[in-house]
Amino acid sequence: MNAQAHVPAPHPPRAAAAAPEPAACVAAAVAAFQAGDFGAAEVACRRALAADSTHTDASVLLGLVLHRLARYAEAETIFEELARRAPTEASHWANLGTIRRHLARFDAALRAYARAAELGA
Repeated sequence: MNAQAHVPAPHPPRAAAAAPEPAACVAAAVAAFQAGDFGAAEVACRRALAADSTHTDASVLLGLVLHRLARYAEAETIFEELARRAPTEASHWANLGTIRRHLARFDAALRAYARAAELGA
């Protein structure tokens, strides 16, 4: 009798987990933000941005979350980038002004608010 070792059939390769849809992540972030769960909102925003680094709604919401968490320097970076990407969007300039006011950068805050006003805010 010829004894052969049993070789198990190879398992099919596992599919990588699909990246979450940015819109679903933003929806979860909005719900968490509205519930006051800013930590969960931040995580959901960062998931959306991991899938699409230029997702405007995720960026705006992340900036607002960081503002609520008093992480103003981080929020400033986000709103500066948003203002660079969409320089005619008044809300980005207004948000940037608010963050700079919290950072006691009053002249820079006034310039951002003035730009927002020029754009119709």
